[in-house]
Amino acid sequence: MGKNTDKVGVEIIVRKNITLSEDIYLVIKDYSIKSGISFSQAISQTSYEYIKKAKDLDLLNFLNNQKYVDKDEQEEIEKLNIGFSDTSGDELNIDDIL
Repeated sequence: MGKNTDKVGVEIIVRKNITLSEDIYLVIKDYSIKSGISFSQAISQTSYEYIKKAKDLDLLNFLNNQKYVDKDEQEEIEKLNIGFSDTSGDELNIDDIL
């Protein structure tokens, strides 16, 4: 999870008071005990991962559902003669580019 820090590098922690139904509370409490983490960690970690995955899926769905490509852009893509079915090659990360 990303950490926010102040100007001297001290992690900023935000405390929130939330209201849960008893059923939800018991499920989260059971999960936190079985996972060996605090109740707050269970909520923050699982919420963060859920939201991160949802954002990634939203982007994937957006990209997969694009139907329109500008005529000039399509011609430019076709001139590149890229074999889009060929998935061989090396994966890059940001360090490879910088």
